[in-house]
Amino acid sequence: MMTEFKAWHKELKKMFLVESLKYLTYSRNEIQLTLVENSFDSEGERPVQVEIECNIKDVVLLSYIGIKDLHGEKIFVGDIIKQANWIGIVKFNLGVFYYELSKPVNPMLYIKGATYWDTKIGNIYENPELLK
Repeated sequence: MMTEFKAWHKELKKMFLVESLKYLTYSRNEIQLTLVENSFDSEGERPVQVEIECNIKDVVLLSYIGIKDLHGEKIFVGDIIKQANWIGIVKFNLGVFYYELSKPVNPMLYIKGATYWDTKIGNIYENPELLK
């Protein structure tokens, strides 16, 4: 499986798909990205692909974790996941993907355990209000 990324552009405050990553100077850890935004033309009819190039310092890189939710949506680091009894944020640390609970609705139900990740409802950059 090839690694997929999304990128949150800090200045533009927009989410993009990452089309390419290219090391410019390995010793200084300079990485150039080509980002793609899928949008629609002015009539809202035809899809238009907008490409921009930027440096890794301009974005927060978010990795696809290899799992889809029940609706077939790919889950990335930073996504907000909802199940009947909890809302959590997908994170990555020390080589492991995991979710951190933000809103346990009923902690006793959570302890019984969830066997799958149900529904992606947004992400921490575009939908921070979901965590309130």
